[in-house]
Amino acid sequence: MRTTLIIAVLVAMPVWVSAQGTVPDTTVGLRSARGSFVAVIDSDSREWQGKLLAVEKSSLIVELDALPRRFELANVKRVDAHGDRVWDGALKGALIGGVLAGVTLGGRAAFGSAIVYGLIGVGVDALNRCNHTVYRAPAVSASVKVLSW
Repeated sequence: MRTTLIIAVLVAMPVWVSAQGTVPDTTVGLRSARGSFVAVIDSDSREWQGKLLAVEKSSLIVELDALPRRFELANVKRVDAHGDRVWDGALKGALIGGVLAGVTLGGRAAFGSAIVYGLIGVGVDALNRCNHTVYRAPAVSASVKVLSW
């Protein structure tokens, strides 16, 4: 019974979070990529690669050739982050494995399970070397008005 209740809560949580009705912040993904190696595609479709130093409300700062460069978000089409941090997978794996084992099997199994799932998380993140988009410019709507004589 307890396991079924925990699974139901974990499945329903994304529904509760998305039902809040807030305006999405487009810089959330950018803030999570701070310190990572990124590729910035500007409005002229040029690609700039460097380390993401800072994210501000309407701009971002990327280190290019050891010099910081500011990109206004109005002139950025997309920002891709390279890969994922390995310690991130270890932390997520250890937390998930430890909590699930602690709830279902008891406290003794939680430590060993956290280690095993942490190692699995390290392996998954080490294999993930692909880029992922952390910012995409909002779509621009165009309207056409037809006038008749």
